[in-house]
Amino acid sequence: MQYQKQSRDGIKTDILSTLNVRNSSYEISYIIVHPDEYALQNSSIINEPSGFKKKLQNKIKKLIDNHVIVYITSLSENQLEIPEFLIDFYNQINIIPLQSKDKVANQVYKLKRQLITHENLKKIIITGGWKNACLKFSINQLIKPSRKISDIDEIKSPIEIFITYQEQKKRYILEIDHEFVF
Repeated sequence: MQYQKQSRDGIKTDILSTLNVRNSSYEISYIIVHPDEYALQNSSIINEPSGFKKKLQNKIKKLIDNHVIVYITSLSENQLEIPEFLIDFYNQINIIPLQSKDKVANQVYKLKRQLITHENLKKIIITGGWKNACLKFSINQLIKPSRKISDIDEIKSPIEIFITYQEQKKRYILEIDHEFVF
């Protein structure tokens, strides 16, 4: 934990990866929206939560091995917690917590700031849950005002989007990882 820092917004990042990521060749970012235990257990999409968790663990390991920047938007207020089943990745992912009295829109705003600072980032892959609630809302907040997605299932292939943060606007490719939507 000695190589970690926490920004003013409460976003935990690994200092070494932050120093290298902003000016590196990292081109892909993978975002998991609210993978908390309650959401996984109560999702109507997941038949076997333990199998789903294991598959997601394997996916994250492969992403990290391939130098993909992984973000988790957490529902734990004011804490840099991640779900217990992802604890092995705590030092390898970026956590964006939900600050007290915050709304998910503010959490996504913090995510935008993180994404836009990565100079070489070209592609954003997003997944998580709940499909028609937090995930869809987070995607629409991330890409507004460039477009609005009304049905996540309609996005079957990567799409071009623009992310706007303050005065900056950058073009990205957005892909939804439907395998881990819950």
